[in-house]
Amino acid sequence: MFFPSSSVTPGTYTWSYSEEAGTFSDWSDIIIVVNGNEDWHELSGGTVTIAKNGSTYTINGNATTTLGPVTFDYVGPLTANW
Repeated sequence: MFFPSSSVTPGTYTWSYSEEAGTFSDWSDIIIVVNGNEDWHELSGGTVTIAKNGSTYTINGNATTTLGPVTFDYVGPLTANW
């Protein structure tokens, strides 16, 4: 997923075309790395939960991609290039 700044609001977000509060849209992608090869896949469903403690974010997701279901997590700071 791409966040343009480090001011992400913690909470649970659900995939949607609506782009309403509490959602993320079909413009979200995930990189899957297998044997050192990166492959981009568009997210087409699921939920993402974001928590923040100081400057550290915890992001957990259960989503659907063109490959099927995926889970992912990230713990660390967010930057403009993350």
